[in-house]
Amino acid sequence: MSCEMVVFGGSGGLGSPLSESLGKEYNIKSLSSREVDVTSFSEVKLFFEAHKPRVIINLSGYSYNTVLHKYDGEDLHLSKQIKVNIEGNLNILGCCLPYMREAGYGRIILASSVLSSRPAFGTGVYSGCKAFIDNLVKTCSIENLDKGITCNSLQL
Repeated sequence: MSCEMVVFGGSGGLGSPLSESLGKEYNIKSLSSREVDVTSFSEVKLFFEAHKPRVIINLSGYSYNTVLHKYDGEDLHLSKQIKVNIEGNLNILGCCLPYMREAGYGRIILASSVLSSRPAFGTGVYSGCKAFIDNLVKTCSIENLDKGITCNSLQL
């Protein structure tokens, strides 16, 4: 089944109402992490092999607050933050950009956070991940603008 637009993280607090609203006008596929785990390159690749949406919105995210001086290298919550917030976005871009470049068109929106530019106590890893996204979209735009592809982040 083809879709014009996909929303990763489409079952969450922001994703559900957005998907419902967009679904009134667009052929949309709204995905939860149970349907496609963005941290798995192979799952993301399989999705994009079956679907070639023109518009991609990634609202997938994971936040866990802790102060940096307590980081010990073994905190699974912090590892999950990096996997979802950084690797997840890289997986999506790596899998959608080749077909978008071939088609000469694509729109990509990745969720960032106001914490990327205004970090708060205890949000070091999350803030850093979101700042990574803001800079990643700038590079993605530079690399793909002449191919009809735009990439933006929203600080939610």
